[in-house]
Amino acid sequence: DPAIRDFCLSRGLGDVYKRQLICIGDSAVEKSKGDAKNVIKNQVLSAVKGISPSESSSIIFAYEPVWAIGEGAQPASVEVVGEITSFVRQLLKNFFGSHYSGQIPVLYGGSVNIENAVSYLLRSEVDGLFIGRAAWKVEGFIKIIHALEGVIEK
Repeated sequence: DPAIRDFCLSRGLGDVYKRQLICIGDSAVEKSKGDAKNVIKNQVLSAVKGISPSESSSIIFAYEPVWAIGEGAQPASVEVVGEITSFVRQLLKNFFGSHYSGQIPVLYGGSVNIENAVSYLLRSEVDGLFIGRAAWKVEGFIKIIHALEGVIEK
């Protein structure tokens, strides 16, 4: 929210806004209607409205479909994650231009766990992971980090 950002900046709290995580995602109903990309497009364009290209390096996007969040939720397929994150990247490129959009990380979050983290991160369209429930216990988070070590080094 630009008003909150301006308030924080005017109060000397600019560090709060060094990186803004913007979560976007479709619901199960939107997905079943085939409307996911339209929903994502509206969310992305609404989020970047008022952000100049030179300010774009302060944002991070996380695709986190609502239907893939929570206990017992079905994680998105690697193909869907690749397709949507690529779509988000194209929207950012159209809005900010190639130079600036390439500086905006696009993450995936939504039932990321030890079994699927490596597969998601191997997608060239995915810049990182937004890990929730699987990181609630430090042991689980450490397991994911160790599983990703070989992928990150490449």
